[in-house]
Amino acid sequence: MGNSTSEKLIAVGGTADIYDLGNGKVFKRFHEDKSDCCIENEIECTSSEVAVSLGAPKLYERVKDERGRGFIMEYVTGRSMLEEMFRLGAEFDIEKNAEEMAKLQYKISRFDGSMFPKGHDVMRERILQSGYLDDTMKSKLLKLLESLPQGTGVCHSDLHPGNIIVTKDGFRVIDWCDTMCDSPWLDVAWTLLIFESVSELSGVNTEELNKSRYAWKNYYRAAFERLAGKSDKELESWMAILAAVKLAEESKENHPWMMERIRRTIDGI
Repeated sequence: MGNSTSEKLIAVGGTADIYDLGNGKVFKRFHEDKSDCCIENEIECTSSEVAVSLGAPKLYERVKDERGRGFIMEYVTGRSMLEEMFRLGAEFDIEKNAEEMAKLQYKISRFDGSMFPKGHDVMRERILQSGYLDDTMKSKLLKLLESLPQGTGVCHSDLHPGNIIVTKDGFRVIDWCDTMCDSPWLDVAWTLLIFESVSELSGVNTEELNKSRYAWKNYYRAAFERLAGKSDKELESWMAILAAVKLAEESKENHPWMMERIRRTIDGI
């Protein structure tokens, strides 16, 4: 980035940092280890029909020069559900917001996902590439994956309270960077694992978050199941597969319970 005083760092993420450019625009600057393919994929996902209909930021310009690599997009004004929870404290209605999140996820799942990568294919490749799984575990996980029905709807793949912005015009869903096509239970499992992770929602007080995240997780799951029915076996299978895939992304403190979930699910396969 240049040294212009108009460029203010406002958010630091695992893949990119966000700079406020003024005039309702921000620059999402990707880290050096992220490929051009990764950036192009996020641009395509963010510009998709489902993302636009759920309030994804408008994209203005692809950037690849001395400023870095990324894109300029709309600055979505408002607070995330997570920020609202910390701001309002005891006045924040977790059950109501968890239900709203479930409604958004269900709406996403009803869109045709054929333009996105197939979740089964993505999971298969990530399992095979994992450096945290031995060959036996990989074989069993792949067998489990093949037993699951392949859905045709959209999976956001990172839906959590930090990625839902509360605006004066309603909710807007952001961070469409790993969108896939598959069963809605893949997406639900992804969200539930985020709630179970100690450090997944970065930049917040973990101790304070722990007081509410399990209640939020349970309200959210119950609300989604009221909309889509129950599929306990499929959901548990997806959670084991995603736990295996996310080992490479998670802090070491999360590895023991994730490995236990994997072993418990694949035992007997």
